[in-house]
Amino acid sequence: VYSPTALKVEVPAYVKTYLGDMQHPADNPLTVEGVALGRKLFYEKMLSNDNSMSCATCHKQENAFDDPRPFSQGTNGAFGNRNAMAIVNLGYEKHFFWDGRRNTLEGQAHDPVTNPIEMANKWPEVVKRLQSSSVYPGLFFSAFGTKTIDSNLVVKAIAQFERTLVSFNSRFDKYYYQGDSSALNDQEKRGLAIFTGKGL
Repeated sequence: VYSPTALKVEVPAYVKTYLGDMQHPADNPLTVEGVALGRKLFYEKMLSNDNSMSCATCHKQENAFDDPRPFSQGTNGAFGNRNAMAIVNLGYEKHFFWDGRRNTLEGQAHDPVTNPIEMANKWPEVVKRLQSSSVYPGLFFSAFGTKTIDSNLVVKAIAQFERTLVSFNSRFDKYYYQGDSSALNDQEKRGLAIFTGKGL
């Protein structure tokens, strides 16, 4: 029985004041099942052409889902001309990738799979692999009410997971949003002034 469980991302009250509401496409509401599937797909190496890379290969959890290298490396060993940016708090953004070419998280989740210097795969191949799995058809049914997998549902699930990656409890958050003047030291405050103003 298809019976998804609605999910709400809990954030501090000040977030809405400063950032507004998180962006949710009407056709992709957050559910417990969708997020669980998205998390599994985020770490799934079948998405890459040679089964060696997942989204998490470059978006490393221990580095705030960022790539610590200056340039990210694809399955063929070549380095691109950008690094895989952090994907924390992206549910509040309206433009994605360094060049802003996508305007939804679903679109952001789509491109790396087929990029020839990233995962270098083709979506029909990805879908075939997932459809042949003993696990994924059931997970897609729980999340979306169908066992027929397609690329649209894959990126919807990944986007759902990415919307849950929020962080609003850093020392910067306490200083900037909550008015705790002791959260940053004097050197950090000067650095913030330069970062948000103009360096001399």
